[in-house]
Amino acid sequence: KISYKSEKRGNKNYELIDLIAFGDDGNGMNKETIEQCLVLGYSERYGDRKGIGRFGVGFTLGSLHECKNIEVYSKTINSEWLQVSFEVADDSEDQKEITPPQKKSPPNDLLELAGKDSGTIVIWRNLDKQLGEQASHIIEESKIWTGRTYRTFIKSGVNFTINGENVYS
Repeated sequence: KISYKSEKRGNKNYELIDLIAFGDDGNGMNKETIEQCLVLGYSERYGDRKGIGRFGVGFTLGSLHECKNIEVYSKTINSEWLQVSFEVADDSEDQKEITPPQKKSPPNDLLELAGKDSGTIVIWRNLDKQLGEQASHIIEESKIWTGRTYRTFIKSGVNFTINGENVYS
């Protein structure tokens, strides 16, 4: 889900992304895994070529590149939601660490992004790399980029959607 707000600056209207949320209906992360999920270089799948990610850098660096606030919620079967978060400070002296896992449900309007019994939801807020592009254009381009990047998974039956619309390879 990508949401944006319209903002007028002078005589020009801008569409500014205020949230990007990703979700899946996978197995979710237990407390030990979610505690490490934002740590650069952490992976449970080193060298495993069967899925997405195996070196422990893409998710963390990609998140840090795009936004200043990252929230991760995850739930395994028969457990409660757990949440960790990280906020990039403007001043290195004010930099905080990744929060420890706490029992906390994701926002209700994002629950549909995960599975009913298990899954993970990642929320990016305070995006700082939009660089003048209109949000509606970024959303359309992201459908194309996502389809190309994850074409192998899409062809194998994994469904990707952006704002309720299916992404095709």
